[in-house]
Amino acid sequence: MMTKRLMVRGLTLALTLNLLIVLLLCNIEAVAFDVEHYRGQFAHLDRPGATGMSQEELVRVTGEIWSYLRGQRGNLQLTALVDGQRLPVFDQREQDHMVDVRVLFQRGYFLRNVGLVLLPILLITAVLLNNNHRLDRGLALILNRAGMGSLFILLAVGILVYYSFDSWFDRFHLLFFPNDLWQLDPSRHNLIKMFPLDFFFNTTIKFVGRSLLQLAIITAGSGWYLVWKRGKGSR
Repeated sequence: MMTKRLMVRGLTLALTLNLLIVLLLCNIEAVAFDVEHYRGQFAHLDRPGATGMSQEELVRVTGEIWSYLRGQRGNLQLTALVDGQRLPVFDQREQDHMVDVRVLFQRGYFLRNVGLVLLPILLITAVLLNNNHRLDRGLALILNRAGMGSLFILLAVGILVYYSFDSWFDRFHLLFFPNDLWQLDPSRHNLIKMFPLDFFFNTTIKFVGRSLLQLAIITAGSGWYLVWKRGKGSR
């Protein structure tokens, strides 16, 4: 009995972490390839003024970056109209860094896909082992626990990162990139001019906010169902 209870707790913890990772990766992808998000950020942060490229030229170059990250083009040897002249957009260092970024995206896709496969397996296994409840209540109970755990973890980490984003941004690069190619010069590298630190801060706020909302819906919805079923059972 104790062994089964520990197994359910272990599976619930695994489901909690898996749910959090899958939601974050799905929302990162959704925001990273959202053209309206880029239009809004380019305007808000005055990227045309910083780069010498028009808003539409910035969006076009961004679309080429998306194609590269998705494996639809082989390189980032691009040109753009900069202050009325057609010039190369990215130098070799920037292109080499984007090779690493594409690898990171590919690993993210793989991790997300594995997580999507594991989600129902972990959930169903935990429910079947936790046979103290009917199937529907068991599903709601495990989902409620996983959703609440994920929500708490993301909220705690989110608050921590929010108040020291610069430092965590550097730590992220040191952890996930095997070289220093990400250390670009904001005075001459278009990659930084297009996507400054404030862009990444605002983007992080957006995908974390979406994830928190989704986890809140999962937690509240499953919690409401448990309360509703308990009320029906008492009558």
